[in-house]
Amino acid sequence: HGIAVLAATVQNLIHREAIQQLRDTYAVLSKDVANYLSEEDMTSVLNTYLASYVLGYNISNMPDERLNQLAADVEYEFPYWNRTQELLRAARQEVGPGFPAFSFRDVTTIAESVTDRFGTQQIQQSCTEIKDRLLVMEAKRGTGRVRLGDFYASNLNNESWQFMERVEYLRQMGALDESSSSSPQVIIPNYVYMHANCLDVSEFYDVCCMDA
Repeated sequence: HGIAVLAATVQNLIHREAIQQLRDTYAVLSKDVANYLSEEDMTSVLNTYLASYVLGYNISNMPDERLNQLAADVEYEFPYWNRTQELLRAARQEVGPGFPAFSFRDVTTIAESVTDRFGTQQIQQSCTEIKDRLLVMEAKRGTGRVRLGDFYASNLNNESWQFMERVEYLRQMGALDESSSSSPQVIIPNYVYMHANCLDVSEFYDVCCMDA
């Protein structure tokens, strides 16, 4: 019973946080939560909200010039932004198919639908892709290891925007096998599930790869 109460309390806090962040987004875009939004304005609000969500930005105190740069920032810094847009389109169709205008409650429902799916669908898909890219470089089939040189070469050859963590960091995270000093190797599962692959999206939780 105590765990259920705790879970409900945390869920309520997350819901309140989402509403406040959405209110802040309305404010910085000079929109009134009491008014209905056109589809164009609703999309603008949710794109701004989701960009700040995935990048971990506090939009309430964001300068105008930073806000104007947000769209470019998220496309550069978050390579899965196109998938986030797909989640948004799907949620919009489910919540308000054919709606000519959207209330704050409608927009909140769409936003929460996207963020709920974000961890279970999008992030897990990206985690699978990271794992698959590492498995392609596996030093020997079934070992779950990648030679450190191959790991870095993948980044240098522009095959991956990832795989550039320093040796010291990999060691600290337990993702480096140094049993052979002449040929250190990255431990695939330890790398995939390390906290660096999480997104800091909330005061209450991070979105991380789940161990299937």
